[in-house]
Amino acid sequence: MTLQIGAAAATASVLAGVFVMWQTAAPTSFVAVNLAALLVALALAASSPLWRRVPVPTALLVACAVGAIALPLVAGPSVEGVRRWLALGGLLVQPAAVLVPALALWLAGQRTWWATAAVIATAAALAAQPDRALAATLATALLPAAVMRRGWTTALRLAVALCAFAATLLRPDPLPPVPHVEGVVRDAFAASPALGTVALLGQAALLAPALDRSLPPLARATWVATWSTLVLAALVGDYPTPLTGYGASAILGYGLALCVLARMRRQE
Repeated sequence: MTLQIGAAAATASVLAGVFVMWQTAAPTSFVAVNLAALLVALALAASSPLWRRVPVPTALLVACAVGAIALPLVAGPSVEGVRRWLALGGLLVQPAAVLVPALALWLAGQRTWWATAAVIATAAALAAQPDRALAATLATALLPAAVMRRGWTTALRLAVALCAFAATLLRPDPLPPVPHVEGVVRDAFAASPALGTVALLGQAALLAPALDRSLPPLARATWVATWSTLVLAALVGDYPTPLTGYGASAILGYGLALCVLARMRRQE
């Protein structure tokens, strides 16, 4: 049920964005990229049951994810001093947008020392890039675990993530908003109330997997915290609008997060 709800939510959000792009004269290539990313994300979600058979230690997978999040700092292009992306062919991919939602969801339920180290390293990378939206997302994603599983470990992780977010606020974000990427809901409402409603519903759909009451409470709370933060960041500031706006990274990140969510359900 979790994967079915998530696949429907992702499809609804991306198609809402495609409709908005069509109505606001976005380049055709934007539509093609988002639809292609949706197909890959749905394939990722559908492959979730196969992940249990991968003979790779979880700690190694997490270490690779953290390394990929930090990689733009040394191998990515610099845009006005900001390093968040990797150039892959003709596309710019943001590893943090792909990996942070899934990583935060997974780490929320872990109490190992390497999970704490992964949180610290991820927070440091987001602060250095800097990325306010994803740094805030990491912090809010860790909040449910700090409340529901009280202890020094969860408190430390939340404190580190909050410090990383605070660090991003101290650095300027010089990048101007990009049409069809940031401010999508705002621009859609400026075009017409009906179009704005479509865009807003596309964003609300992202929370739908939390409606599956068979999921563990921590998983549901972390999912809502993660995606509501990304949605709110895009509504109040010039940050990428997840799935409904142009960009493959968040779409792939949604599919990957669905894989983790389904695995958490099986483990409960």
